[in-house]
Amino acid sequence: VTDPRTRLEGGVSQFTGTDGIVIPLPRGGGNRKNCLFLNKGNLANTFTSYHPDGQVKATWGTHTYPTSRTYDLQGRMKTLSTYRNVPAAQLESATLDLSTHSADLTIWKYEPTGLPRPELPSAG
Repeated sequence: VTDPRTRLEGGVSQFTGTDGIVIPLPRGGGNRKNCLFLNKGNLANTFTSYHPDGQVKATWGTHTYPTSRTYDLQGRMKTLSTYRNVPAAQLESATLDLSTHSADLTIWKYEPTGLPRPELPSAG
């Protein structure tokens, strides 16, 4: 399996941190499933899907808020959607259709200097 971000063949690698051990496991279909073994013995799953150019398209899992992203032609983040109230059973699935859920949207505009400026859409 090839990681769409790095174009490298997938394997299992381990990273240790203060909360336990993270083992990224490649998945088919442009998704990568990351299993986080917490010190208390709980298992958390985080899934990430990618656009064809390797940019992160969406993330979701049992211990993270689901998000989706779009990018402009320069590869800068254009929108960030954060989803609340997604049923827990759906967050455990390796395939999640976030388009069926309502989202909080942040739109990123860029200054002439290239610095990002987040904007919330106007209500109404």
